Amino acid sequence: MRILQVSDLHLERTFGGLTEPTPALAAVLLTANQTTFQNIIQVAIKEKVELVIFAGDTFHAPQVSIATQHLFMTGMADLKQAGIQVALTFGNHDYYSPQRFWFSWPENVHVFTSERVTTKIIPVTSGKLQVVGFSYQQPWLESNLAAAFPPKETLANLPTIGIYHGENSTQGHYAPFRLETLKNLHYDYIALGHIHVPDVLQFAPPIIYGGTPLGHNKKETQVKGVVLAEIGEKANFKFIPVAPLRFGQQTVTLTGTTLAENLQELQNFLRTKAQKNWQIWQLTLVVNNDLSEWQDPNYGQDLRRYLNQWCQEQDLLQFMQELTLQHVKEGKLPLPLSSEVLQQYGKLYQEPAVLQEILGELWSQPTLRDLLAGDADYQAAVVAGGLQLIQTEFDFQGEGTP
Repeated sequence: MRILQVSDLHLERTFGGLTEPTPALAAVLLTANQTTFQNIIQVAIKEKVELVIFAGDTFHAPQVSIATQHLFMTGMADLKQAGIQVALTFGNHDYYSPQRFWFSWPENVHVFTSERVTTKIIPVTSGKLQVVGFSYQQPWLESNLAAAFPPKETLANLPTIGIYHGENSTQGHYAPFRLETLKNLHYDYIALGHIHVPDVLQFAPPIIYGGTPLGHNKKETQVKGVVLAEIGEKANFKFIPVAPLRFGQQTVTLTGTTLAENLQELQNFLRTKAQKNWQIWQLTLVVNNDLSEWQDPNYGQDLRRYLNQWCQEQDLLQFMQELTLQHVKEGKLPLPLSSEVLQQYGKLYQEPAVLQEILGELWSQPTLRDLLAGDADYQAAVVAGGLQLIQTEFDFQGEGTP
């Protein structure tokens, strides 16, 4: 059975920190939310999923414009025509209030309206499944509702999906939960919302933060899209991008000895990074020469404006949001982290699930998997060796968060 998870879409959210966008980019920003939603509907239809899950904060605020409501209901009608069911919960941003909606929900849309955990039996093409979830009715929800989710063995003998919009924490304002509680439910799939960074908390059966499918500011650079999952005896999943733009960060080391050479390097970089969708960059330019122009703080802004103009002339869908100039210590490359943050990453990478996600397909190799999963000392030595290599080769810039 195929399902599609959409988390934290935030329809009607604006884009932050973008100054002087080119006319072409400005036009894309105006419709990026709508385009992303329409792409999601097309992915669901193309992939022939049986259920689309909206795991909270589908809208950016509880008061949704009539135009956006119409857009959403039109998409739901398209899914209905394709025989696709929808499970919809509301989060802390778009908390549910029935009087705010101008349109009736189509019969294929199964809406969770209560803060009480509810189980819904949903008919799909291949039979039936059961979905367990809840919705916010206010901007915060401090209860740990994971404890109220019924274990699968107490429910009907059907494929079981959980939807949970909250934070993986012992306490907090947004339905805090303990991961172990969700694991013990033994559901076939749990779709998580609230955290905008995609994160796989468990691979089998999957417990997944889908993350926002569309980044809206420079902090949201880890967007992967929506989650297409196959549930059943052998669960698997993948992320599918759906956004017409994305934010990115990168450090570019310039080796030229003249400004003209540096500019050529930058232009070559932008050409090689060009894609069919817009990329909005925060670039750090590292130079190892003594050209006086690199010492002028205004030079970066002048260069940023020129590069944006040049990209427009070259029909490259790229925009420099920020451009920072740095000088590197001789022999080392810069890294925008502090050594303390690096050590925190090291502790995080010791978690088996995190290491498994980092290794990706390598984890599917039995010899490597058995060695790392079965020998904690060896796993710790591998991580420590990687950290030591980074400390040796890079110049820490004292920024960044884990």
